[in-house]
Amino acid sequence: MSLLRKAILVNSTEFICLALGAFRTAVLSRVLGPAGIGQYAVVLSALVLAGPLSSFGFPLSFLYYSQHDRDNVKVYLINTISSMLVLGAAGGIILAALIYFKPGYFGDIPWFALLAIGFYVPIVLQAVVGRNNLLICIEARRLSLMNLCASAASILLILTLAAFRVLSVGQALLCFIFAAVIRAGLGWSWMRANVDFSIKPTWRISRKVGLMGIRQTWADLMIVVNGQLNILI
Repeated sequence: MSLLRKAILVNSTEFICLALGAFRTAVLSRVLGPAGIGQYAVVLSALVLAGPLSSFGFPLSFLYYSQHDRDNVKVYLINTISSMLVLGAAGGIILAALIYFKPGYFGDIPWFALLAIGFYVPIVLQAVVGRNNLLICIEARRLSLMNLCASAASILLILTLAAFRVLSVGQALLCFIFAAVIRAGLGWSWMRANVDFSIKPTWRISRKVGLMGIRQTWADLMIVVNGQLNILI
């Protein structure tokens, strides 16, 4: 497949996913009502913000070094995966604790949703690593399939819960997190052939990747933070 065809495929899939996202928002707004969709939007903004803040730019830095040091791609990959597990776990715990101890702002969130939120950050970071691993070789079909499956599965779950009249803010958050689980699962299934567990992650390589990630993403991160803080405020 030519580069142009790959670009068209990926971009058209992104457009479809945006349309599905708008449809999902419309369904949630109708079912949850003004108060429910407001609470959902506030918690969702915290979730969206937690991922980039916890990643320290590791996934993008991994993509950079994979292009500039192809002989050590597996070294950068195992260091990125392990760093994302540690940073993601820390970010997930902090996020779940913040939502739990600030019910006056985030509202009451059921225990199962809080538990899922705690796991969300490491899951979504692994999904991003899997996506960037596909970007190295521009696996357009798999990238498109990852996004379509995640969006479609999330919407189908929302429609099912709405049909049985059991869709609440907690369940809506689970549906959003479920999409990240689909992405991470597909990404890992395609990435595991490139993972060499005999390579041990080291502080030197992780520090190198992390510092480059911060330099590459700080400006974009500030834009994301500004946009999500506007919603939170």
